[in-house]
Amino acid sequence: MYDKRIVSFMINGSISVLDLETQHYATIMRSHEENIDDICVLESNRLLVSCSGSEEVIKIWDESN
Repeated sequence: MYDKRIVSFMINGSISVLDLETQHYATIMRSHEENIDDICVLESNRLLVSCSGSEEVIKIWDESN
């Protein structure tokens, strides 16, 4: 069974998720101030990892909280 979510990355540095089954939309991150260069979703740990090279920042988000 596949997860039915769409992740959107905004030019303002925020990341949002739309759950296609429940139609629930949530902004999960607003803290990057520069472009997001890469993102990784770790389903086993329910973590989202994002990095911004221009900020020299890596952020880890725990979706289970």
